[in-house]
Amino acid sequence: MTAHDPRLDALTAEAAAEARPQTEDAERRQVAVILGGVAVLVALWAAAVAVFGLAGLILPAVAAVPVIFLGLILLTWG
Repeated sequence: MTAHDPRLDALTAEAAAEARPQTEDAERRQVAVILGGVAVLVALWAAAVAVFGLAGLILPAVAAVPVIFLGLILLTWG
């Protein structure tokens, strides 16, 4: 259970309405950065395939296995 923040008690409806667009913009910016990063990684992988052929396809996938494995463990752990 999370702790109660007493500063939130004084938050009025007007202040909440003003804060909402800022958080939506921040979330959109964060999603755009993540999608941009994924697009860059896919482009780099495609360039590796173009330059090195089959090895450029296989080696990054093999290198990503421990990262994906760790992500799955963290996801299932909590």
